[in-house]
Amino acid sequence: MSLSFSAPHAHDPAEAQYFWQNTTEELLTDKTIPAPALGADQYFKALPEIVRKGFNRLRWTWRYDTQKNINAA
Repeated sequence: MSLSFSAPHAHDPAEAQYFWQNTTEELLTDKTIPAPALGADQYFKALPEIVRKGFNRLRWTWRYDTQKNINAA
């Protein structure tokens, strides 16, 4: 079985990091997505330094380090 999504990954140079699909917009209407179970800062600090300072962490800050970025994603 395979499950594929249209553009599941952000396009780094794009101003809009994700491309919104109007056809599926109603699926998340009136839904609250909970914070991740391992999203607390203590779990991040427990990771090896190479992970904490890697490129993926930089990419994360482009999208999720502030509420403004989260809303734009």
